Amino acid sequence: MRETGENYATALAAERSTRPPARGTSSVAERREMSSLDLKSAVATRLRGTWLGVSDMERSREFYELIGASFDSVESSDGIVYCTLAGTRLVFELAPANPNPGAGPYLLFDVTNADALHAELQRAGYVIEKPPENEPWGRQFNVLDPDGYSIAFIGPITEDSFNV
Repeated sequence: MRETGENYATALAAERSTRPPARGTSSVAERREMSSLDLKSAVATRLRGTWLGVSDMERSREFYELIGASFDSVESSDGIVYCTLAGTRLVFELAPANPNPGAGPYLLFDVTNADALHAELQRAGYVIEKPPENEPWGRQFNVLDPDGYSIAFIGPITEDSFNV
């Protein structure tokens, strides 16, 4: 077991507790789904994490901690750094700078208050790609992380959101 195993198990247990309940399915559909799974020799069961190549580990750590990430206290021997953010496992590895800023993984996170986090990230000097706007799915804004990965934050639409 890797040194990070205990932290990963804790994060996985926390993530499982946040999963929505299974949708109701008819017994015919449920049987069809189960029979199709029985025919496969292997299936994906869950997303283990999202890998991000970063050019400066400390700069990335500061950014992701600012938005709520919890980094493992023990670093792996291979230089890879792990954290958990909103029940999602992120994996960081030193790599050349993103040659296509905004390309690569596109992360979307729910946030309790889009306007407050937007203001905090703007004060810290991060590039705001799209300011907070009310969308049909919530109040969303986008920011670039230090390596140019686009991250969307979606919060609830509140009365105050209409006055901003």
